[in-house]
Amino acid sequence: MVLGDSPLIDELNKMAQVKKVGDRPIKVTKISNLAGFKKCNILFLPSRKSGELPDVLAKIANQPTLLITEDPGLGVKGSNINFVLKDGKLAFELNQSSFNKQGLKVSNELTRLAILI
Repeated sequence: MVLGDSPLIDELNKMAQVKKVGDRPIKVTKISNLAGFKKCNILFLPSRKSGELPDVLAKIANQPTLLITEDPGLGVKGSNINFVLKDGKLAFELNQSSFNKQGLKVSNELTRLAILI
C-alpha cells in the first residue's frame, strides 16, 4: 500500500506483475489518505507525506505492517525502514525496536546491509 503519489508506484506495479510472495500475488494499492487504509503487509510513506508519520504510526499501531519511509529522521521516529542518502548513495536505516514492537522479524542479511538505529 502506498499513501499518496509516488514515482515508485509504477515500478512497484511492474515488479508485482512478475513476482509473488510464495504462491500469492502481490497487489499494490494507492490510497490518498489514511481514511482509505486497510490492513496490509507493507505501507510506503513517500517523503511528501512524511508529516503524517504520527498518524500513520497510530493507525498501524501494533499490527504486523512493515512501514517504509524515505525522509531523513523518520527511522528514529518509528519507521521500520527509512531510505536515506549517505555520501551521495542510497542507503537504508533499520529501526530494530520498531520491528520488535510490531512483531516483525528481520533477517540477519538485511540487518548487515542496514544503518542500524
